[in-house]
Amino acid sequence: MSINPAQQGCNYLYYAVLLSSALTIICALSAAVNLLRAVFPNTKTHDGDKSLIFFGDVASCENGVNGYKEKVEKATPEILLEDLSKQTFILAEIINEKFRVLKISVRIIIYGVIPLLATSLLLLILEGVK
Repeated sequence: MSINPAQQGCNYLYYAVLLSSALTIICALSAAVNLLRAVFPNTKTHDGDKSLIFFGDVASCENGVNGYKEKVEKATPEILLEDLSKQTFILAEIINEKFRVLKISVRIIIYGVIPLLATSLLLLILEGVK
């Protein structure tokens, strides 16, 4: 099987294989970039305040477990409720964005990568048959 263009005339099938393969790779890379955006979290506190609920702030609490326990014991129910409501809203925003990006990736794969891959393989088979 030769993947070189025919010496005489223009071999459209050869160029179709190259174009389809290149588009497949571009779509696959685009989907991969979007998937990586969804997988790697943003672990920064949004408003600058230290939260008693956000895992990044809990893990970086001074004096470890005992320091965290002291902060929780000192917090009033109002402070805890405010922190919980803020963290719930922030988490909802994060999850909403992750699902938006995941949907984009899935659509790229379904409508881009799979059809282009099938086309590339079919064109390669046709190129090899002649």
